[in-house]
Amino acid sequence: MTYESFALVYDDLMQHVPYDSWIRFIETIFEKHQIKPRTILDLGCGTGEMTLRLSENGYLLTGVDQSSDMLAIAAQKSLERKLPVTWVEQDITVLKTQQAYDVVVSFCDVFNYLTEENDVRKAFQHVHSSLKEGGFFIFDVHSQKYVNDVLIGKSFSDADEQISFIWVCHSGNQPDEVEHELTFFVHDQKTSLYRRFDEVHIQRTFPMETYKKWLDAAGFEVAGIYGDYSLNRPDEKSDRLFFVSKKK
Repeated sequence: MTYESFALVYDDLMQHVPYDSWIRFIETIFEKHQIKPRTILDLGCGTGEMTLRLSENGYLLTGVDQSSDMLAIAAQKSLERKLPVTWVEQDITVLKTQQAYDVVVSFCDVFNYLTEENDVRKAFQHVHSSLKEGGFFIFDVHSQKYVNDVLIGKSFSDADEQISFIWVCHSGNQPDEVEHELTFFVHDQKTSLYRRFDEVHIQRTFPMETYKKWLDAAGFEVAGIYGDYSLNRPDEKSDRLFFVSKKK
């Protein structure tokens, strides 16, 4: 999977995401669990929209992503907004940090891109090493229901004057795995032509109890699991699961 072309259209495709509501939910989690962080590490930060909003709220942020193209866009945004965010290019399965953080976050189904058990468990262990004693790890994943009933076998499309896309979801080779085939047509203002980009992204989720077991093995105590941007426990209708874990 490459993010080179995806980075060019990522913000256009994600403009429907309610980032501000998401940030309010994070702050609600902080309040519920009496988390008062100063330093936050954001894993899989992409072009930095969540990272920058947290920075605007007064936290000291470090954003990590494996895509240099995504980080270049994020760095330009932080420069324009005069926000002191540190950007680091790294794969979260081999994460090494220069300091320990109060909180590590990872949102927008970043952990669903880890499709092998060993990679998820390694990432959890590295997150544990990146936290201060008693620090918190907060991340989200797709539910099994969402992958199998909402994504697999479905197609989506949209178009405006600047960008159009076709997004087709196929069943992957492993349980609860989805393969996203994405085709973009992006308007080039210099030539008035449309450039085509093709991407394939693979995501996989695991049962909630499996994530809990792996978190425990990595040295975390699961403090809460929530469904769909609420403080309610997930049920069979939940599309997204939020895990809040504390370093033992």
